[in-house]
Amino acid sequence: MEIRKIKSAGIILGATILLSLTGEAWANIAVYKKISLGQNLKHHRMTIGDLNGDGKIDYVFNDGRRSIKAFDHDGALLWEKINPNDPGVEEPYHNFTISVYDITLDGKAEVICFLEINGEHHLAVVEGATGNVLTSIQLPFVAPRDHDRWGLTNYYMQNHVAIANLRGLPVPQDILAIHASKLKVAAYSYENGVLVYRWFWITDHEGYSSGHHAYPYDITGDGRDEVLAGVDILDPDGNRMWKIELPPFNPENPNWGPDHVDAMTAADIDPDNPGKEIVVVAATGMWLYSSDGTLLWHHPTKVTDPVDGYFEGEGVQEVMVADLLPDVPGLEMVIFSEDMYTHNSVALFDCKGNVIRWDSQSNGPRRWITAAMDWNGDRSVPEIYSRTGIFDSEFDRISSSMIWSAVTTLDKDEFPPVVADVQGDHREEILYYDEDEIVIFHNAASYDGDPLSSPWEDLRYRLRYANLNHTSPMYFDWKSIGSDPEPARMPPEPPENLESPNTTENSISLRWSAAPPAADGNEAVAYHLYRGGIRIAVVAGTTYTDTGLKDDMPYSYRVLSVDGTGKESLTSADATFRTVALFYPHAGSPPETSTLGAKITVAGLVDWQDGHALELILTTTEPVVRCPTPLIFVESDQTVTQILMTGTFPGSRFTGYLLMTEYLAEGVGTFRLPEGSLVSTLGNTGNLIVEGATLNIRHPGINDPNYKPPETPAHLTSPLQTDHMIVLNWVTSISGGEYALASRFRIYRDGEFVDQVARPEFADTGLRPNTAYRYAIYAADPAGNLSPQALEGIFSTRSDPAPAGTHFVYAFITAGDPLRQEGRCVL
Repeated sequence: MEIRKIKSAGIILGATILLSLTGEAWANIAVYKKISLGQNLKHHRMTIGDLNGDGKIDYVFNDGRRSIKAFDHDGALLWEKINPNDPGVEEPYHNFTISVYDITLDGKAEVICFLEINGEHHLAVVEGATGNVLTSIQLPFVAPRDHDRWGLTNYYMQNHVAIANLRGLPVPQDILAIHASKLKVAAYSYENGVLVYRWFWITDHEGYSSGHHAYPYDITGDGRDEVLAGVDILDPDGNRMWKIELPPFNPENPNWGPDHVDAMTAADIDPDNPGKEIVVVAATGMWLYSSDGTLLWHHPTKVTDPVDGYFEGEGVQEVMVADLLPDVPGLEMVIFSEDMYTHNSVALFDCKGNVIRWDSQSNGPRRWITAAMDWNGDRSVPEIYSRTGIFDSEFDRISSSMIWSAVTTLDKDEFPPVVADVQGDHREEILYYDEDEIVIFHNAASYDGDPLSSPWEDLRYRLRYANLNHTSPMYFDWKSIGSDPEPARMPPEPPENLESPNTTENSISLRWSAAPPAADGNEAVAYHLYRGGIRIAVVAGTTYTDTGLKDDMPYSYRVLSVDGTGKESLTSADATFRTVALFYPHAGSPPETSTLGAKITVAGLVDWQDGHALELILTTTEPVVRCPTPLIFVESDQTVTQILMTGTFPGSRFTGYLLMTEYLAEGVGTFRLPEGSLVSTLGNTGNLIVEGATLNIRHPGINDPNYKPPETPAHLTSPLQTDHMIVLNWVTSISGGEYALASRFRIYRDGEFVDQVARPEFADTGLRPNTAYRYAIYAADPAGNLSPQALEGIFSTRSDPAPAGTHFVYAFITAGDPLRQEGRCVL
């Protein structure tokens, strides 16, 4: 037995590697690569994926919510994000707060994570190669720091991210944001480049939590994932299907409440039972359920063993499902139980709950990220990796691994290694890491067989690492990806028949025929849309509208198919389309065909969507038979804005709204009407604006002689309070120079800045129960100048929580909707 020193300094100080104890050459373990990171990564957990699309595995580290750092395959720092306001997590072991996954379907993995943005807790999709935030959305929960109750533990700070398929797409594009305190789950979809809220669940389970994590699995076989949220089994729409009833955590102390789920996973475990099964483990025992909630069998904490008497411990803490015994029907379960002071046991069960094998964790596999791995590359019976070595299904040690004792927090093992194929030889490696280095161990024996495809080409393998968690690794069937050498998958077929069913002055609508499957069955899961050689969108369907274009301009498009690995089709559907031409009359020579014309009057400022707008009245010199729309406003920098006009016809009075934002160019702009847009009841046509053809836009500053600061808002009220939320409403006052406005409101809570909003309303969440908060609200103009005084008020959260399962839905309705006129509502 050879002992080799690995490192002389750092956290892996004095760690050893014990080579094969079996004498089989393929079992040898050796250092494949050392990667120096040059960073202080203490208390950071590592997640992996291909961030830049080069086919190599990159590394992302995070320590809860405070720090995220991304490195390429060779250890170069790509980017980092630091949240200086978050003190971090004292015991970050339970926190899997990021997921590395290609949710945009562009062939490069994004980092889905929690970020603090403008003082609020957000779920964010971050570009893996650059760190740019592609989209984010505020979360409906905030993790409180309740030291009085939990002390120096992290139960109240357990945040997780998981990738799910709630909509039944070919490739999952949904996200679960999970907070383990009381187990809250918020579900989102990634659609057209943004995160879209779907639903929010809070368990009614008694006690601090119903489980450490939430797991997406399609247990019904309909192509959509259910969510295993602790004791609550939810359908894809966030409704509870059934509930697991657990016994008291401590029968001698019933006030502690019922037990919680320590780990659970799902697979087709028992072939005699239709559908998939869910295995649940907790301190009080182990259960196997059918997908409809039928209990198939249950073991208490102490499980009888035919050889060694019984398997004893505090309770089952982890479970791994794999086909370890091909001659035994169904899948097997490896479970780990521990007693904090005496025994630590590992046992192998068959699908019927019979104990096949038992051992002590000091001799056999040891808990904390135990994985069914393909160490030898045969893709048949997986090996069992644990932090004490690699084992076969007999619990015989194939090879010992590093003594993993120095990476600690609070004198307790912190983060386990990662097991994955990073070398690219289709066999899996073991990645150890510490505060400044990654050490990768591989099977040092040469592989004599034909090369196999990378497991990363399989979507299920990528999801396995996107949804990595510390107690229940996702079941992965190695035999399903085959042990025969496979040629590289063919690229997907291209789409066909690219056409434009509609064009306007500033938009082009596109559609195309779906790509057929390739000869080897490889199918397109999305389409990459290029304009002028630059990709502008990843489209899940076969239609897209390109907006923000210039009038009377040709635009060339290419559409390529993309498969689940991000591989594009070799050819594309190509076409060129032109936007509609607008005619802009020159001053002094309007191309009128009659004396028919119009005048423009500014009626004033009104509330509009997320800000304010100028209400414009267009009056024609003769009644017209159709609505003169759009009205064109050419800003001083020649930017063109189209204004939708509404009204009744035949008629002569029409209304439109020009949104007032800080992006409007200062200076004199001009109103125009497209040629022939005015058609009177007498048959006359024209497009001349005879009065009010110009509008002067100014964003006044303090030194402007006509400057007036925005007025202080008024009438602060709170129409809704819960035990953790206060909703605020107020009335805005618009003032300032010529058509300048208070476009934002800055909100302070107890003297601290909270947020900046565009509308006179705000929902403040994540508050403490039965607590009074003092609010101050300032109006701000586009230049950032504040109102002279703040609108202030004091409001309190409720002391009593809402009844279990209650969901609050609130909406802001703004009076004086400018689209409502003459008994009609135009949306």
